[in-house]
Amino acid sequence: MRSCTATICRLFGTLLQRVVILTLGASVTVLAQERPWAEIMHYWVSPGEHAALRVLQQQFEADGGQWVATPLPDQNRMRGAMISRLAEGLPPTLMQWHAGSNIVELAELNLVADVEPIAQRQNWHHIMPKVVLDSVTYNGRFIVVPVN
Repeated sequence: MRSCTATICRLFGTLLQRVVILTLGASVTVLAQERPWAEIMHYWVSPGEHAALRVLQQQFEADGGQWVATPLPDQNRMRGAMISRLAEGLPPTLMQWHAGSNIVELAELNLVADVEPIAQRQNWHHIMPKVVLDSVTYNGRFIVVPVN
């Protein structure tokens, strides 16, 4: 297997207001002769949110990926499901999360992937306001992908 987290992360390069995508310890998986796949756990279930998420899905699939969605009805249920999945050693590849201190706690536990290389290639440190940077970085490195 090889990781291609960058393939997914480049799809999520728009500016953050409050919602971010965590790239958890699992990365997009590519087995020999298979399409890259990624599971995204989210609570974007209203028609408008679903339409926005569908744009990201279509781009990932157009790039050859297989998108596996795990929608949950609300933030609390998603967090509970995420905690269970982490405890079982089966984290989703990506998940929706709100920016803030909880992300730092996950970073301190080494439960999020480092997306700093993507941030550097796309110049995120220079195009995002400080208030955004403060909520999506840990020790000066991006730990989430802004999407909102």
